[in-house]
Amino acid sequence: MKKSKSSLFLTLLLISSIIFNFPLQVKGDWGISDSDCSINHGITQHYGRYIKSPNITIDGIESYNESWNQQDVHEYKIPMANNYDSNMRIKSYMFIKYIYDDSNLYIKARWNDSTPINRQDQLFLCWNMNCTDFTVSQFLESGAMQTSENGTRVDSWTWIRLSQTNGSQMNMFDTVYGNEGWLDIEQSNDPTISFTSGIWANNEGYYQIELNRSFITDEPDYDVQFEHNNTYRFSTGIGDSIGSVEHAISWTYELDLTNSLDPRFKDYLPYGIAISSCIIAFSIGIIIILIYRLKN
Repeated sequence: MKKSKSSLFLTLLLISSIIFNFPLQVKGDWGISDSDCSINHGITQHYGRYIKSPNITIDGIESYNESWNQQDVHEYKIPMANNYDSNMRIKSYMFIKYIYDDSNLYIKARWNDSTPINRQDQLFLCWNMNCTDFTVSQFLESGAMQTSENGTRVDSWTWIRLSQTNGSQMNMFDTVYGNEGWLDIEQSNDPTISFTSGIWANNEGYYQIELNRSFITDEPDYDVQFEHNNTYRFSTGIGDSIGSVEHAISWTYELDLTNSLDPRFKDYLPYGIAISSCIIAFSIGIIIILIYRLKN
């Protein structure tokens, strides 16, 4: 009888640990791979929301009455990690939203800052311009920023935290690389960005940024040109008080500007709630039965 109760207790403990630890956490690095990682996991789509006259102030603050809080403006979670041979282990999650109007793209993002030093922190956004094989393997190492095909280019936006104060508005560094590496050009259409930083309730630092860039620029050879009813592949990353040699990056995502609602929210939400409710109810039922049997 004692052995039976011990087995039931272990079973109860196992079920509880599975329930409370189910969410998958990103590893400390992406592992070794010579291939395009999208072959293994596909390309995740994010959906921007069209608002004709959005109420947005580029100050790094998400005010309650701003358009970011509309119910149909979805927030996405992007895991980021190091390359496998990095000397440090940065693990971060970015929470990001997208809004666009007739002529501008707006992005709001926040992420955890795992070190106490608030200088040299960075944000990267790399946009595919015309690569057929756009992948994060192009920039897993600081000296490897180049495409694999002649005539192809990637538009790279970078923001660096230096001595700016919260709420400061500035321009991102807007550069471009191709098959020959970085191109030696000066651009005048840099995206506008503002940020805030602080401490979350769990005593971990964070950054929050808002940025906007016009859809069309006067340098189409060097800037990604956005338009309605199209999609754009990109990757993002952060540098955490350690410059650009060591940084955490995401895999490849695709931004949809067709003003479509994300089907994962629109079509599958009721089913997801129903399935989750059934799983939780079933698990609770099993736990109650096991507890009853332990007592008797």
